[in-house]
Amino acid sequence: MATMRGVAVLAAAGAVFLGGPALAEPWGPLDGASARADAAARAALPRARVDVLKARIDPLTGMAQATTGRSEPLANLASDLSGRFPGLGAKVEGEQLRLNLQSDVLFDFDKAEVRKEALPVLDAIAAGAGPLGKPIKVQGHTDAKGSDAYNQALSERRAKAVEAALKTRLGSAAVTLTAQGFGAGRPVAANAKPDGSDDEAGRQRNRRVEILIGG
Repeated sequence: MATMRGVAVLAAAGAVFLGGPALAEPWGPLDGASARADAAARAALPRARVDVLKARIDPLTGMAQATTGRSEPLANLASDLSGRFPGLGAKVEGEQLRLNLQSDVLFDFDKAEVRKEALPVLDAIAAGAGPLGKPIKVQGHTDAKGSDAYNQALSERRAKAVEAALKTRLGSAAVTLTAQGFGAGRPVAANAKPDGSDDEAGRQRNRRVEILIGG
């Protein structure tokens, strides 16, 4: 009798456990059988859509970030020119390609006429830059030897000489060319050593014409 009574109690408990009201869940029932579950499901839909969109957009964002600030045509031109003229110092800076031509290669001492030995590099620059249609800036620089007025005038004459040579080689290409001289105002190396003596190597680096393509 006691045994039968115990079985009955267990059966009643099982009925409560299996068929009675569900235990309270932090986020309500999971079977959608209540208004609370329906509301939770509806609230989750916008979040799900956002997650899906985010998953699709993130790779595109990464792709944009990977290509931002780098022009592939300019990078290809820089690689080509560097391979053919290792001393050119071709460098892509964002959407601009900077080329560094030493004045000692371009010009005779204290002159502003482009030497014939320097023409092949200008031929290559014009051939590569012309189809891109990007603006070209020619900037002349000198060392600090001599007066500021003289260096300024020399840098301007040399920049214009390179501009004219490029213009001839570009022909009818739709490219805007400008030339500007900066004298000794933008050195890339010291003109003198710490003890005040002349730094010929530094002055040689400062005597240059820079060509900026794009930007």
